[in-house]
Amino acid sequence: MDNDRIETTSSEWTSDLSIWKVSKEMEILIGQTVKDKISEEISVDKASLFTVFGIFASIVTFVSVEIQILKVICDFWNIAGFSMIVLSSLLMFILLLDYIGRGWRDDSKVKFPWEIWILAIIFLFIGFASAFKGDEEQCRDNSIYQKYQEDFYEKQIKIKKIFEDKIENLEQKIEKNKIEIEKIKGMKK
Repeated sequence: MDNDRIETTSSEWTSDLSIWKVSKEMEILIGQTVKDKISEEISVDKASLFTVFGIFASIVTFVSVEIQILKVICDFWNIAGFSMIVLSSLLMFILLLDYIGRGWRDDSKVKFPWEIWILAIIFLFIGFASAFKGDEEQCRDNSIYQKYQEDFYEKQIKIKKIFEDKIENLEQKIEKNKIEIEKIKGMKK
């Protein structure tokens, strides 16, 4: 489909050139040059569009994964570790897209970004180290404790009041029973 558009574009150029009284060979040469330049531009634009779309997809993926991580994990070191692992993976994905795009552009002159690749590997190792450093179980226990801490203190006060009332009620009954026992002892004599 692109070739049809290129043909149409190049034939329009050649028809415009006929106004200037250019020779037939020159028209063919100019038309072929225009076709080649347009094909090259389309190739570069395709590769650039592919790379930009990949970067966009990476950012969206990173944000959605971060939201899921923050929902489930509560330990700082685990969050930092998994975030670094995801960031590293997405950097490697972008580098892969760039490598594929270079093949489409025939852009072998540009040096591969080894610095970014090394940075992604470092992020990956830091991520694994951080993820294994965290203590998720203790964090979950702390979050459960914090969740029920206020409720616990309120219930403890209520229970204490209930037991104090029961103890006071029992003490009053004991006093009444002592008085009745004294009355019964007084009657026997």
